[in-house]
Amino acid sequence: MNLNKYTTGVLLACILWVCSCSKYDWWNGKTGDLTNKNLPYVSCNVDSTSDSSITLTVITKVDTTVSTTKITSQGVCWSTNPNPTINDSKITTITNSPTTFAIVIAGLKPKTTYYIRGFAINHTGQKDSAVAGYSTPQITITTPAHSNYTFGQIFKGGMIFYIDTTGQHGLICDLSDLTFTSKDTAGTVTTVDSFPWSVVNRNRIFLNNGTAIGTDGSNTQAILVAFDSLNSPNFDTLHLPNIAASICRSSHGGDTTWYLPTKDALYLMYKNLAARGYGNFSKGSYWSSSDYILNGKVYAWAQYFGNVNQYYFNQSSLLYVRGVKKF
Repeated sequence: MNLNKYTTGVLLACILWVCSCSKYDWWNGKTGDLTNKNLPYVSCNVDSTSDSSITLTVITKVDTTVSTTKITSQGVCWSTNPNPTINDSKITTITNSPTTFAIVIAGLKPKTTYYIRGFAINHTGQKDSAVAGYSTPQITITTPAHSNYTFGQIFKGGMIFYIDTTGQHGLICDLSDLTFTSKDTAGTVTTVDSFPWSVVNRNRIFLNNGTAIGTDGSNTQAILVAFDSLNSPNFDTLHLPNIAASICRSSHGGDTTWYLPTKDALYLMYKNLAARGYGNFSKGSYWSSSDYILNGKVYAWAQYFGNVNQYYFNQSSLLYVRGVKKF
């Protein structure tokens, strides 16, 4: 065997194999593996949607243990076809530093499915060619039909904070924080503006309430039935203790179409109203109808209205309440 020819052939085959790899992969000399770790790390989340725009948060990072190449461009790309790239529609940020940023995609067509990915571009050192890293998985959004409704609009005694894909229906919330006023035998009037999620010392009952929009009605009913049965053999929402779910009913004269919002609904209430300066919300936490179990103890989710964060609280905690209603 001609050893020189054999060695040359192997080397040539290796070079051709590396060159034939996708531009999204390359040889990492540190580990000897084909990898894409040199790409910037990108994640992308939807903050809010309307009939003509989408607001997203993108996070970009660089793994300095693998790559010292800097980000040269970053932003969001989208298309009506899956797996959009930087060759499709895109918006680029003004900063090239690894960071967290928000981008609004405006002017979208109604009733159209879009695929969205965050991206970041750097140079891999391979002939100074630009390589893009994309967020995974891609985001899929179907824009609603054109709607005459807008976030913050006063409608049917509440404020619109969610519009569904038909453009004709959604959710409203109370115009102000709910309160309860009582008078004792001496005539002293007391008004409270924060309430527990359940009656005292009952946080061992797990209802497994949903978090998604649309489950607020069944969630609220489950709460009322479970905790009313602990106080009276007769189901009557107006005679419940002042827990978050019951205050949504009693504040509207017993109207059974007002509910305690879900965890997801509260998030949209913050993003589409409070974050835009609508609704006169308190800078505190608001109860959702979604409960949560951890290590055998049951809590309930709440939305903090000072930022996007959500937390779970002991059910006896006193938090603010806003009811929601479908339209």
